[in-house]
Amino acid sequence: TFILFIVLSFLLWFSIQFSREYEDTIKYQLYFTDLPEDALLLNKLPNNIEFKVRTTGLNLFNNRIKTRSIKISYKKINNDYLDVNNSIYLFKNAIGDGIDILGSSINIIKFEFEKKIYKTVPVVAKYDIKYKKGYNLVGKPLVIPDSVVISGAERSIINIFEINTELITLVNVFESEKHQLKLSKIEGVTNSETQVYLELNAEKYTEGSFKLSFDILNRPKGGSLITFPNKVELIFQTNISNYNKVSVEEFEIICDYEYSIKNNLNYLLPIIVKKPDNISFAKIVPERIEYLIQK
Repeated sequence: TFILFIVLSFLLWFSIQFSREYEDTIKYQLYFTDLPEDALLLNKLPNNIEFKVRTTGLNLFNNRIKTRSIKISYKKINNDYLDVNNSIYLFKNAIGDGIDILGSSINIIKFEFEKKIYKTVPVVAKYDIKYKKGYNLVGKPLVIPDSVVISGAERSIINIFEINTELITLVNVFESEKHQLKLSKIEGVTNSETQVYLELNAEKYTEGSFKLSFDILNRPKGGSLITFPNKVELIFQTNISNYNKVSVEEFEIICDYEYSIKNNLNYLLPIIVKKPDNISFAKIVPERIEYLIQK
């Protein structure tokens, strides 16, 4: 009987305390939604707000045991500032009935926006590729997509003309491969993509050669220039699948007599000025051309 009396007394005291009104401060997490998509928020919005309230002990207790957060749509504000004390109705729904708001820790919340600019820039893949001995790249590595749309404040993107990927290092490559590359992050800039793909095709290569003539530019006046030899050997490397596609007509070699004179050279330097895209390496033998001028 005594224990029952103690329990009933406690419940009665508890009920009295919960029914009384108190003034207290309650802290809420603060979120803003529906911010303009075509604008950038320049200032930092508050994450929390405290309200001085008057309410019953029960309401205070309920607010203590649950996560307290307030979400406010910017569409209901539609201004560059929010006067908290004059916009209590925006907070009242989230706080709940039976709680009188007496004041807040924040009076004005500012919204500073700047127009968001969009710009398309190419992606530059950064890679270090080492091929298996006897193998080489076919064509050029492909970046997919090869461009992205960046967005941000005009001052942030006006001098950005390309965006790089993070460096990838590959070794012993001998076949087709596809790799995922992350785009480099630039402060204040948002990318339409966070990653791209690098595709490359490696194949065994072989060596070939041609004998071909060369042109001489700026020949001397008043004499005939005779070269030794009058043809050179051009040695090239290409992938096996492209070997039969390489023809001598795709190459052009020149020597510039005037260049040799200006640089006090007693020989001509043969230079490749045209070659096909499907070869990976080319050299000329011999590297020097002897000559005589016959008058």
